[in-house]
Amino acid sequence: MARPYSTLPAGVKAASEVFNVSIPEEKVTEMKQLVRLSKLPPRTYESVQSDRRYGVTSDWLQEARDAWLEFDWRKVEQDINQFPNYVMPIQHDGDSLNIHFIALFSERKEAVPTLFLHGWPGSVLEFVPILKLLMEKYTASTLPYHVVVPSIPGYAFSSPPPIDKSYGLEDMAAIFNTLMRHLGFEDGYAVQGGDIGSKVARVMGALHPGVKAVHINFCIMPDLGNIPDSEYNEFEREGLRRSAEFKRIGAAYATEHATRTSTIGAVLSSSPLALLAWVGEKFLEWTDNDPAMYTILADISLYWLTECAATCLYPYRQLFTPGYVVAHEKKEWRVKGALGFSWFPKEIAPVPRAWAATTGDLVFWRQHEKGGHFAALERPLRLGNGSDALHSHGLPHYLPRAPLRSAAEWQGFIPPSKIPINHPWLSRYSASALLFFDGASPAANHINTETNELVGNLYQRPSFRIGFGRAAHAGVIRAFCEAFIQSQGHNISIGLVQNNSRQTLAALLADVVQVAISDEPHHVNLATGEGWCEPIRPVFNDHSILVGPSNDPAGVIRLNSLAAALRKLARSTPYEQNRYRQMLFHSCGDGSATFYRKLELWHSAGIDTSHVEWAKAYALDPFEALMKAQREGAYIMTERSTYLLAKHGAYIPSLRVYIEEDPALVISCSVVMNRVTTTHNATARQFAEWLGSDSAQHIITTFGRSLSYSKSMFTAAAEPHFEYGRRLKGKL
Repeated sequence: MARPYSTLPAGVKAASEVFNVSIPEEKVTEMKQLVRLSKLPPRTYESVQSDRRYGVTSDWLQEARDAWLEFDWRKVEQDINQFPNYVMPIQHDGDSLNIHFIALFSERKEAVPTLFLHGWPGSVLEFVPILKLLMEKYTASTLPYHVVVPSIPGYAFSSPPPIDKSYGLEDMAAIFNTLMRHLGFEDGYAVQGGDIGSKVARVMGALHPGVKAVHINFCIMPDLGNIPDSEYNEFEREGLRRSAEFKRIGAAYATEHATRTSTIGAVLSSSPLALLAWVGEKFLEWTDNDPAMYTILADISLYWLTECAATCLYPYRQLFTPGYVVAHEKKEWRVKGALGFSWFPKEIAPVPRAWAATTGDLVFWRQHEKGGHFAALERPLRLGNGSDALHSHGLPHYLPRAPLRSAAEWQGFIPPSKIPINHPWLSRYSASALLFFDGASPAANHINTETNELVGNLYQRPSFRIGFGRAAHAGVIRAFCEAFIQSQGHNISIGLVQNNSRQTLAALLADVVQVAISDEPHHVNLATGEGWCEPIRPVFNDHSILVGPSNDPAGVIRLNSLAAALRKLARSTPYEQNRYRQMLFHSCGDGSATFYRKLELWHSAGIDTSHVEWAKAYALDPFEALMKAQREGAYIMTERSTYLLAKHGAYIPSLRVYIEEDPALVISCSVVMNRVTTTHNATARQFAEWLGSDSAQHIITTFGRSLSYSKSMFTAAAEPHFEYGRRLKGKL
């Protein structure tokens, strides 16, 4: 029986060999022996500065060395071998190179081929979290992509460049284009790249017509000198300051790589401790939060055991030799297809959107609140959006879609009450990536087209329909509608249509609803970038909270930070699990955007919950998940509104609130419309504008006070936090 995700595409044109990572035991033993024999450097003024202003500290190097001696390399092999691995011989410029790649092949004919490219000091290990998420979310028959993750020539398991030629970006681009063509993707594919991979992706997008879309998360380039400061937002200005500081005191390593490649290659290849210090520094300095020691040691061990510390440095001669035009600003390498860029604040040299826009047709831009240089490793889930793991970096919704059938062709068609999200009727007005990515459950793959409730005059057709994505929002949206109808003289009716967040926007796209309340800003940004969605205004803030059993087995009662509480839960579980014989954390694992957003909160705290015994995800709606946590004595993140409704009904007497008011828990809810289909609906637009009125905002600030505990469920758009007297901790 064929291994899942290993069925090669029908159009494959060249043979590849199945590959399994298995380093000989004597080589692993030798590595640890060399680590053991390596002498630690003497402590100096520079090496004891805890802020690492002069590089890695003596304490960290000692800790890392000790951890390396106990490091389990076979676990790294398992991480890589859990996916299908291959080696394909590629002929290039008279040379034959064996190119290693990991792949997840889809069985879907319409799957989008996507190439992921790493850089230095990265490797295919950067993409393990995303690949794991894809395998958890999709089967081979539902996976919407063909995912190809190669090792760059000279890195890990790919052949190094020949010693009689000088290889550069053009060579790497040609080799990877050949790889994708050999796999049968000559009709078109997308490329994602970071670090060196971003520059290879750019060259591919400029020189190889098969590349239809390029997405990058690294776009280092010099100041163009013709863009006024007023064009930049505050985050971009901070990014420019960070970029200037990197060029001032952080880029010396790159100059060394570029100008003394042989020397630094000899140093890094002859001493594992030198490699540990040189590469470990980059993982510590270039990330938003220090990665786990396992992550750093896995990468460094891979470099050492594959002997690529010297063979991987050659790109720097082209990229960082003083006087060279680096890559992203080079006019000859302007991306010819669609260009996307994801901006991360702790990247080593974040550039403004306006700069990136000069290097191609920038059809996608996302500014993330967290994340650094190793974006795929640090942020495998999209911040606040769970539509897809690949989508965490904006890939690749801007690929050309099949031609739309016009609205006229659908005249007379009556949609079913539950219509598949990939049904062409939904895109009769506009195309959207929101229809392209499958959800994690059957319910998430269908859109409700029926009115759940009619508010107002029940004897006439609704003047418009409003869509929303949370059951707990139904009450406040009903209150909005009643107040608006009263202001209009009671002569209209409004239909309420509930889906999840992405499906709500898809319903707006298809004119199932004419107004939508969305709590997923990244979905809204995506739809706005596609041209059909019109954001009107923020309306209110929903709030997530961390709740748990009243006996607080993990001991989080004294903590005020969500990240601290999550780390406490993770640290306390082995003892507490034995003591209480129960899972300590539950999540509403329904595959929704909310589910992925909460996973992202764990990831932000530096915790991977994917393979632990103390965290369980259940395919339940939020209310059901809360009830299960009550029955089993578990902690859970839920919404304040859901929690108050459950408390009002006395369904969760033994749960209490432990963390609230953390900025990461605030969920902004906005009203949006379809600029293509609703221009004629004056009433719908009037309602959307009315949601910003004093009357509507008063409804928000008072909604929920009639329940048992007289607590508001939401805050007004301009109030991200509850006043102290309206908080729940210590009271409920």
